[in-house]
Amino acid sequence: MRGLLKGLAGRVVKRYQGMSIQMVLSLSFTAVALVGVVFMGGSLLLRFSDSARNLSQQATRRVLAQVNLNLDSYLRRMMRVSDTMYYRVIKNTDLASDTLDEEMGLLYEENRDDLVSLAVFLAVMAGGTAFSVMYQKKQKEKLQEEVVEARTDRESHALGETFSLQGMKLTVVEAWAVDEGRKTYPDFPEGKKLAVVKLRGESDGEWADKNRLSDTYISCSCSYYKQVPTYEIDWEGGIPRDFPLFESYSLCMSSEAEGCLFFWVDGEVQDITLFLEERVDEDLVFIQTIHSIEVHLEEMDLGGQADA
Repeated sequence: MRGLLKGLAGRVVKRYQGMSIQMVLSLSFTAVALVGVVFMGGSLLLRFSDSARNLSQQATRRVLAQVNLNLDSYLRRMMRVSDTMYYRVIKNTDLASDTLDEEMGLLYEENRDDLVSLAVFLAVMAGGTAFSVMYQKKQKEKLQEEVVEARTDRESHALGETFSLQGMKLTVVEAWAVDEGRKTYPDFPEGKKLAVVKLRGESDGEWADKNRLSDTYISCSCSYYKQVPTYEIDWEGGIPRDFPLFESYSLCMSSEAEGCLFFWVDGEVQDITLFLEERVDEDLVFIQTIHSIEVHLEEMDLGGQADA
């Protein structure tokens, strides 16, 4: 490669040395002229581009100003028609014995173009609004049909088993029951106890819907119970602080998380089934798989220790 370049350079030098003075001057003047033409063309291009952009902006401003003037004039004419109809016609007419047909006819003939334009505009707006409402309703019905008709698989897991859900790794570690005998928490619902399920999870830590846990629920004694919302958990009322919350976005903020889910259940319940829904679409609407875990509730004594 180096030899090829050296040979090419040698040929160029030899050719240059063999040129006449007339050829050298011609090439020099041609190169200078080309550089000048390119420089002048670039300057003119930039200058005309700026000028064209300024002219376009000015034309747009003039059009907007004219549209604003026309709209203002139209609104003022409509206001005059309305004021004339109310103050000059309706207020000066005895509606019990007279009619407004003649006066309304005169006003219509005088302002026919404006009134027809307004009527057409209102009709178009009403039609567009009605179409938008109907379209949204159809889309909602279609989505509901797709959700209802979607096939859902079911998987059962044992307590302590690690399973995959939406790319996360989850493990139901253990569960306790805090009964109404806890005097330190006087606001327990009558005849209820609090089921506490400890959950451990891993994810890639990315802030994304795939790492968000959907609302969980349990079943027991042929009844279903939804998860107690976070804002209903009263940490000052006696719920043990060893029970950190496992929130829906816990695995979006960290690659590892451990916490508890809370459920109100009847006082005599000892065994529950926890359900976790795996959703796969972008908006987490369609349920692909429902994971179920059979759980026995260990009773919590007054001191907050689990009693086997």
